[in-house]
Amino acid sequence: MKKSLLLLLIAIGFGCQKPKFDTIIRQAVIYDGTGADSLRGDVGINGDTIAFIGDLSKAVSDQTIDAKGLALSPGFIDTHSHHASGLNREPEALAVVSQGIT
Repeated sequence: MKKSLLLLLIAIGFGCQKPKFDTIIRQAVIYDGTGADSLRGDVGINGDTIAFIGDLSKAVSDQTIDAKGLALSPGFIDTHSHHASGLNREPEALAVVSQGIT
């Protein structure tokens, strides 16, 4: 019985841990590109990856960016770029053009 209670308390403790991100962008007006209405929310980033979009009010992070009143379009790629004009001088820039500009 004591062992079961201990395991239950440990499981509850792990379940109560706050989500952790490298960076959280908080309270942005988020446009997801689907045509849906914008939403006010947070974006959690780990390394170079968008890990979560939504309510992260209970999460913690190493860095927090206050985006209140600002618009955010996470993951959008801007395909309009003038990088291609220098490809004859710097052909290694081809990767930039083919992957898009974020």
